[in-house]
Amino acid sequence: MRRLTAQHEHDRRLRQDEIERERAEELYVSIKKFCSRMISDHFPYLRVMKGQFEYEKALDMTLESSEKRDYDPERIHMIADMYFPELSVHIKDIVEENGKVLDVREVFKHKYQSGITQDEEMASLYLEKIENLIISARDLEKKVISVVKNV
Repeated sequence: MRRLTAQHEHDRRLRQDEIERERAEELYVSIKKFCSRMISDHFPYLRVMKGQFEYEKALDMTLESSEKRDYDPERIHMIADMYFPELSVHIKDIVEENGKVLDVREVFKHKYQSGITQDEEMASLYLEKIENLIISARDLEKKVISVVKNV
């Protein structure tokens, strides 16, 4: 009887480890896609700020990009919260960093709507925020890799 109980417990732990490993791999792939898409979606607006694009073209590109999204941001948060809570704070950090980029974009949008269709100073600030986002994304990816390796 003890042998059966021990075998059952061993099998249960193996299955749990397998599930956790699968979730870790899914989280890694999803975060790579999430970060890549988040960053690349900002560049058309940088071109608008430099006078190279119309704002509507950047919007169209963003919409087209969102239609091709092949990850689920809610699932990223759910997997992190349930299986890897040590990553949740870092995911929230990158979302906040992205918010800083979006804040600059929003200020420029209002300028654009008022007739200022080019702003090099705003473009420099926007690029600085994007660079900070890229650094945060790389840091997050390294943290995820570390967690995945330890599963």
